[in-house]
Amino acid sequence: MEGDGGEGRHAEHFVSIVYDSLKESLSEAKPPVLSALFDAELFGHWWYEGPEWLEQVVRIVANDDFPIALTSGSEYLDRHGTTGFLDVPEGSWGKNGNNDVWLNENTAWTWSRIYAAEARVRTLATEGRWRDSPPGERIAKQLCRELLLMESSDWQFLITTESARDYAEQRFTRHVEHFQKLECAWEELQTTGALGEPAEQQLRAIEERDNLFADIDPALWQQRQPGCASGS
Repeated sequence: MEGDGGEGRHAEHFVSIVYDSLKESLSEAKPPVLSALFDAELFGHWWYEGPEWLEQVVRIVANDDFPIALTSGSEYLDRHGTTGFLDVPEGSWGKNGNNDVWLNENTAWTWSRIYAAEARVRTLATEGRWRDSPPGERIAKQLCRELLLMESSDWQFLITTESARDYAEQRFTRHVEHFQKLECAWEELQTTGALGEPAEQQLRAIEERDNLFADIDPALWQQRQPGCASGS
């Protein structure tokens, strides 16, 4: 059970705390639920246990003899419904416990670009013309990738703390520029029905540089009609 870094022992300790928090309510008709939320950055970065610790936690809880089971919020609500509602106030782990670290006079310029890009992607995805041709689909997917990279909260954090401000501004600006070049490629495709060689080369270069999220689906940004299910 125990790994080289003591992950098994630490996992057992964590699970025992969870069990102690829930054991008095386990016999109730509606089972208790404990929500454990983690910043993924902790695993393998700030906590030396890393994902091995999480694996050991899951293995312990997955044992058939263990009185607690893993579930998700949606699964629990589907089975047991709601008990009530909470009005959770704004808050964060950042300075002052609010969003000042991410939205302030030094970062406001980033948000104006992010909001414009979000609106553009939503419109393009909703219109659906990106499905009409392979180049259109490639452009739409890369626009979504650049948007996600633009939306990384690390940029505002690094700008505000000045721990790597120049790097953050350069990275953010690069994704904005890529987004704008992709918009130009999209307009060219819609106007001429094809991409010229310069636009094709530019698209390929951007795809190679920012090639994460291989299975990205622009349809996820499609604007839904009120009352429609997300799969419609």
